Amino acid sequence: MNKAIATLLVAGLVLTVGTHELRAQNKAKVEELDKKADSINATAKNPGKLKAAFQSISSETGVPLAQVEHLHKNHPDAGPAGIMLACTMADETKKSPGHFLDSRLSGKAWGAIANDNKVPIDKLTQRLDHMATYLASAPEKAENPKTTKEKK
Repeated sequence: MNKAIATLLVAGLVLTVGTHELRAQNKAKVEELDKKADSINATAKNPGKLKAAFQSISSETGVPLAQVEHLHKNHPDAGPAGIMLACTMADETKKSPGHFLDSRLSGKAWGAIANDNKVPIDKLTQRLDHMATYLASAPEKAENPKTTKEKK
């Protein structure tokens, strides 16, 4: 009997420590996700990058470009990274991207939204990584054709 109780106590302790470690790892992943989202949103503000961001979202998630632009028009504060996260979660859960954007804009963190909907943070981070790579290779906005002709 005493051996069984001791085993249960040790098992409980191990599970408690393991759970704390998982929470710490999850917190680090959520912080990384937020940093990547902020970085992508800042990059997308550069000339010509917003359209590339929308194209990346469409390519990665399968959401038509017109719908991505419509989401941005209705939720401009979410930024392209937020739209990518919302579209990715929508694909995983079969809920609408607008549902996730509304949750985020009402003050809920992306990590909490993902956890509530059982969407892996790693999948979201991976999609943002792909988007960042796409944006890095996208050219800056082309020079105005009239200006180019006038210089010649």
